[in-house]
Amino acid sequence: MSFQSKLPQLASARRSGRSVPALLLLVACSLALAAPAARAQVFMNCQPVPLPSAYPSDWSSTQSLCRLLMTNQAGEPVRCDLRVRLDQNGDTASVVVPRQFDVGPTFLTTPQVTNWSRLVFQGSLKDALNRTGHLSAAPIRVTVFCENMFGLVSNNPIPAVQATITIIPSVPPPPTLLTPADASQMHVTNPVFTWTPVRLTTGQEVWYQFRLVRVLAGQTPARALEANYAVLETFLHQSNLPYPPAAPRLEAGSLYAWRVQALVNASTDVNNVPAPGNYSHLGLNEGRSRVYSFVWQSAADGDAVASARASRRNRGEDDRLGSLIGIGSDDHPAPAVSPEASRAAIHRRVPTPADSIALALFTPQRNWWGPASATRARLTNGAVRAQDAGGLIGGDDRGTAGDTKSGDIDGTQMGETSGSTGATGAPARAPMQVDTSTPEGGGFATRWLRISGTSVAAGEVYTHTGAGLPSRPDNNGQFIAGMTVSTLNDKLHIPLQALVSGDQVSFRQSVSQVAVHPEWHWGGLHAGNINPGYSSFSLADATLLGGGADIVRGRWYVGFVDGRTQKAIRPDTLNAVEARYARNVMAGRVGYGKPLGNALEFEVMRARDDEGSLSSSDTLVHIAPAGNMVYGARARHTMIDTCTTVQIEGALSRYDRNVNADVPEVNGGAGGVRLQRRTMQGEVGAAFDYVGGGFITLANSELAADRMEGRLNARRDMFEGKLHVGGTAGLRRDDISKTLGGTTRRQSFGAQVGWQPAALFGADFDMGILSSRSPATDQRAGLKDLTTSYTLSPRLAWKWFGAAQSFSSSVCLQATDYSDADAAGFANTRNTSVVAGWQSSVTSSLFLNVSGNYVKSEAGGFASEISSVGPGLSMTMLGGRAQTNLQLQLTETHIPGLGSQRDLAPSVDLRYLVTGRQMLVFRAGMRRFRAPASTLSDFDERQATLQYSAAL
Repeated sequence: MSFQSKLPQLASARRSGRSVPALLLLVACSLALAAPAARAQVFMNCQPVPLPSAYPSDWSSTQSLCRLLMTNQAGEPVRCDLRVRLDQNGDTASVVVPRQFDVGPTFLTTPQVTNWSRLVFQGSLKDALNRTGHLSAAPIRVTVFCENMFGLVSNNPIPAVQATITIIPSVPPPPTLLTPADASQMHVTNPVFTWTPVRLTTGQEVWYQFRLVRVLAGQTPARALEANYAVLETFLHQSNLPYPPAAPRLEAGSLYAWRVQALVNASTDVNNVPAPGNYSHLGLNEGRSRVYSFVWQSAADGDAVASARASRRNRGEDDRLGSLIGIGSDDHPAPAVSPEASRAAIHRRVPTPADSIALALFTPQRNWWGPASATRARLTNGAVRAQDAGGLIGGDDRGTAGDTKSGDIDGTQMGETSGSTGATGAPARAPMQVDTSTPEGGGFATRWLRISGTSVAAGEVYTHTGAGLPSRPDNNGQFIAGMTVSTLNDKLHIPLQALVSGDQVSFRQSVSQVAVHPEWHWGGLHAGNINPGYSSFSLADATLLGGGADIVRGRWYVGFVDGRTQKAIRPDTLNAVEARYARNVMAGRVGYGKPLGNALEFEVMRARDDEGSLSSSDTLVHIAPAGNMVYGARARHTMIDTCTTVQIEGALSRYDRNVNADVPEVNGGAGGVRLQRRTMQGEVGAAFDYVGGGFITLANSELAADRMEGRLNARRDMFEGKLHVGGTAGLRRDDISKTLGGTTRRQSFGAQVGWQPAALFGADFDMGILSSRSPATDQRAGLKDLTTSYTLSPRLAWKWFGAAQSFSSSVCLQATDYSDADAAGFANTRNTSVVAGWQSSVTSSLFLNVSGNYVKSEAGGFASEISSVGPGLSMTMLGGRAQTNLQLQLTETHIPGLGSQRDLAPSVDLRYLVTGRQMLVFRAGMRRFRAPASTLSDFDERQATLQYSAAL
């Protein structure tokens, strides 16, 4: 009804005596009914993503905040001032940009909503961004306004619209790995992996991506995790993982590395299982924990275990006292079994089927501290001597980082406390097994030239039938070389290292490596795949494909490196790999001092992602290129007869999370202090680390910021070395910037006692306690967790009817308990492990051995029992030139209500010493796995390896 048609009714109302207010009410109702026909209609809806990013720089390039839907029903295009306002605890941030919307719906992803680089922050919002680069983990109200709106054709004003969402940023610290302890030696067939839980700001536990790989000779553990096929990789929603029975068997003598990365489902409810392509890594350091490593060894191999223990004591290492201890630094101790200890054990006994190259020739990182990196210092005190061949890639004859014989304490810095195959849809493959136990000689030498080193070539065939995915390639090859060429009357040395393997993961880093290091008395060059390892705050775990140089004149030294630290990696939705730009690194340093004494050093590092390394048209790329500068300095001072060393280190960083966005760089600082005193009878040390919330180094993939921690350690040998006593204590606090949503405090304590009164009997006792407490916040309930571990390892050695007998065993009890308000969502765990091994020399050429272990694992209402036994025999023939080892491993897994799974795995190892420096090795084995419920889980595997090694 039109307004004109109402006029007669108004006149009639006045005649009938109706009041004026009634007339006005009638007019107003008529106008309200007529308004929709003339007013344009614009609607706004803002839908947040499941877990919005706390980094505003991400909003410029990724769909990480919200999806805006504008629906224009005005019949003409409209224009407005689009204003975004953030409110948190009374502080604000806002930005206004003019926008135009055509008729119909318009969808805007986060980068399209506004010009986020113009967002102006105030108060605590600004302070948090300046300190850490991300927003505080507290509720933030985000309101989008479309104001001053009008039609572009009619120029008529249109009422403003708005939409509001509330987000709660989450930037939790990465998980802390607990067991197996870093650099430990494992004997159980199916170990239990545990780590601290990671919670969102709202209290939910995140998902975890667990990855375990075997480390090839010359690889660092961190590089192996990025390059090798996984022995085991899976998603989990709890902070523990018993090694699955159907996963590949762990190889005796092999070095393994593992890491846990926090992630969430990026497209639906964050509590749902991350689906292929719908995952996102979460938190500081992209949710990556440190990389831990362990050596797996058969319990029957008593000689190798005892030799490794003695070697560590001779070198002054603390054996990572306490199975949970060493909270702290991002450096790694050397593997639990040294190359020299392994070689000595090999020559004293018939080798086991898996004296792998990862154990026999693995060398710790070289010592790049001071002039020693270019002057080929021969450090002969202690039990270890740098070899002329320099081992393989990642080590040379310059010494080793953290080698206690040098008095350097770099390698003894604080360390953090100690699904089945193919869960992501990718084959879980284990590296092939090779061995380089061929004894090295003096090399090939003439008057002007000397060549020494070892080369290994191996080939493998593998077949898999039945359920599951193959654990290895059908055929594989591997070549490893570590050679040194010396000439000019031994003044010029050219170490050459090479690793070429078919264990390549195409969507990660490269396995194959080649490096050459020509050097002379005052300097040296580096080319190929090199591991600079300048300091823990710059290039600690980086492997560069490039080159560098060191120059030494007197006590002055200068060095630089330049290369690519990671290749461009496209996203892989099946294998849980996110996109990654190629990253280039340049670094340099200058210092003054002695290789083993007082020294002062300054360094600078620049890292930057290559923006052109990934196609900009690839819609799956949800990352932005980053840039980083680090300036560092450190000083070392030795005193009191050079037995005491003090080291101070500090660094500043400038970090640009998105080099394409106009956002301020984040400045941060980090520092550390080390005090260490070593004598023939023992050692005592203290360490403190501080890493600010804004400190980032793109060339150290394990350094997590926003924490401070301290550690004490001590070791003492008494009663002429018959009693060894040691201990550690640590304290750590996360969220020192007060932006992560809740402080976590951790206390750790560890103790170790070793008793060897005579060659007949000995025992070790190891205990570790780690407690963590996260107080309650406004958004999250409090949580306490307490992890304890107790291990007793007795051993015996005797003779019976002239035959040497040895027996070693270990009993380990481990438990994790949760308490406080939020404990109901976390399952307590109990793990019991019993390991035993017996070895007997029946004759001088015939040896028998039996090893076994039992593991009982309980997590909440789930329990499993795994038992394994492995008899074997070894023989030497043809005057010691031929060696044979036969081994059988039987494993049974019992799960209440599901029956028992059985695993039968026989193997044979044959070796023939062709000459004193050449060896042929043949290995073959099979595995027969049977499950009780259905034949759909049964599978068979067969594998054979032929290897030739030559040493000069």
